[in-house]
Amino acid sequence: MSRLCRALGGLFLMMPFLLATALAKGSVTGWPDLNWGADTAKLDRLFGARLDRLDPPWQFGPFEARRSLPDGMLGAIAYRVFFQMNGVNAASGQAGLQQILLERRHAAATPNVFEKTLQFLSRHYGSPNQECLTGRWRTAAGDPAVAEAFWQLAENKMHLSFLNFRSSEILYLDPNKPIDPLVPEADRRIIHPNLMPQRILLRIYPAARRDLDRPLRC
Repeated sequence: MSRLCRALGGLFLMMPFLLATALAKGSVTGWPDLNWGADTAKLDRLFGARLDRLDPPWQFGPFEARRSLPDGMLGAIAYRVFFQMNGVNAASGQAGLQQILLERRHAAATPNVFEKTLQFLSRHYGSPNQECLTGRWRTAAGDPAVAEAFWQLAENKMHLSFLNFRSSEILYLDPNKPIDPLVPEADRRIIHPNLMPQRILLRIYPAARRDLDRPLRC
């Protein structure tokens, strides 16, 4: 099975995919020179000036990100990459890099991009071990739609999610419809759907970290 293209940020270059080779124990899928537990000094050496320094650090639950790549490439798709490390709220006793989050937000997070990301990962890692993809863009009850896929690899796990908080229960603004002065403002469709949050998230974390597993929301 082929490994991820070395195309993520400053470390990965646009080049053919690597043939299957066993990752060194503790290495990160897609970053053979990066290991779990790495500190910010190692990130600085590997990625250099392409890193964004986040000061104050961004909090992600028990983790914090002091470094990010604004232009990490997953194939031909750009993602922002957050290197999540143990911060002041961490209780596991483990230090350094704990998880990597690739993210697209708002208008950049579309069903088409999710499908291409899913196809890319499936092409190079095989079919997901678990998936929740039926009726993925809309639910009958109007609840937020979620699409997910999960891969269990030898050294790492990958959890891909599409979160769509648009709902048929929300009153949306129709920009093509003229405002009727006889309709009270409280009764108008006052929210534009593009303002509702959408996310595509890919989490990469060590295979041994069961505490980072999240059940699929089928």
